[in-house]
Amino acid sequence: MAHKDGAILFHRNTGKDRTGVAAVLLRSALGVDRDTVMKDFDLTNDFDCALNMIIELIEAIIVINRFAMLSCLFVKNKIKDY
Repeated sequence: MAHKDGAILFHRNTGKDRTGVAAVLLRSALGVDRDTVMKDFDLTNDFDCALNMIIELIEAIIVINRFAMLSCLFVKNKIKDY
């Protein structure tokens, strides 16, 4: 938990849903309007979606690189055998 200039940050690497619900309850109790609370809560879903897309892209790049390396080895062996 961090605190600076009137702001408070708290987070968890696991238990995102529990932390999010705690944030919703805390912010609601402090008088933050419902639309703002829910909009902020929904931002975590956008972040998770973007993160999953980045992970899938990295995995695809790894597969392409492996294929390229295997192709180069295959060609190198064919040239060497020639």
